Amino acid sequence: MFGILRNLREGAAASRLRERGKNDVRPDSAVDLARHFVSKGRFREAMEVVSEGLARFPYSQRLRELQRFVWRELNGNEMTRLRRATERDGRREDFLELIDLHLDCEDFDEALLAAERWQERDSEDLEARLVQAQILLERFRRDRVAADARRAVAILKRVLDADPERFEAHFALARVYEFIGATSKGLFHVYRALDARPDDEEVNALYVALSARELEQGDENVLLNAIEEEADRGGSGDVAELSVEERRQIMNGLVRLAQLNGVRRTAFVDDRTAITAEGLEGRVHADPDENDLCRMARGFRGAAGASSRRMGIGAFRSCVLDCGDKSLQVHGVGRTIVLVELDGAHDEETVFAECASFLAACLRRVEEPSRA
Repeated sequence: MFGILRNLREGAAASRLRERGKNDVRPDSAVDLARHFVSKGRFREAMEVVSEGLARFPYSQRLRELQRFVWRELNGNEMTRLRRATERDGRREDFLELIDLHLDCEDFDEALLAAERWQERDSEDLEARLVQAQILLERFRRDRVAADARRAVAILKRVLDADPERFEAHFALARVYEFIGATSKGLFHVYRALDARPDDEEVNALYVALSARELEQGDENVLLNAIEEEADRGGSGDVAELSVEERRQIMNGLVRLAQLNGVRRTAFVDDRTAITAEGLEGRVHADPDENDLCRMARGFRGAAGASSRRMGIGAFRSCVLDCGDKSLQVHGVGRTIVLVELDGAHDEETVFAECASFLAACLRRVEEPSRA
């Protein structure tokens, strides 16, 4: 009897969270429902909820972290077995399986580390280099960090130095050149790919796409820099003005952040606006030129992007800065930055989670009109 009642209560709790999630403008409901299933050991259902949540809130750091955690719970034993096997035997098949597991949850960093270990074990294996390049190109398409593309292109060229007819290398180079707009280079490599596989549907489709393009007006580096700069601007040269409702929602979100324990001030900065809120009263300021926190957020936005690119560490996401008697949490996606000034009495994890949720909700509202 007690088991039946407990199951009914758990089912009712899950139903309430699902219902709440239908109208939730933040990822909280998806996170809560996934954690509910995790607490019950129902990891496959948790993964379904996380996947649905990420479709709505692709920038939610909490959902990304849950995705990795649940994936490791589902595949942890297999990942451990494969990791040990790669360290012990270094077989190509084990490396490929381990990399595929990481890529299934878009863990590009771990997948790249596994590919690098594979190449260290067998420096002559061209497939290890090809896999490295493919991972770097996928991360480039996601983050638009030019250093990833440059590194991938260099690896692919080394593969062609060793094997000038290698189809996979020519096709990968044709794809990346088509993506960045380097039409002439893309055509050269797609012709070489067609020589190897004239009936391949993907190669023929890429040839048609490249043939319809105008020739590029700049060299490869100029084109890569342009893509990176466009991503920094938020992906569009034309930035729509904030609506009254969007501004109100951002202000309300900043006020909620400012009222968390230990938070002194908060700031939101993108290409359209700069707003701060401070204190328990939630006083809001919308004059960025007169506010040091907004100026700091704007400066950090440029510096973080440049540093990430120079160090080749991927796009900036978040960090914590220790400033003596206070600390700063900074969260960013593209040209949008949320900055929180904290004293010593704050709960870092709570503030971190709330900031990430606020930023994800703001970005989702920006994307919704373009999807309609």
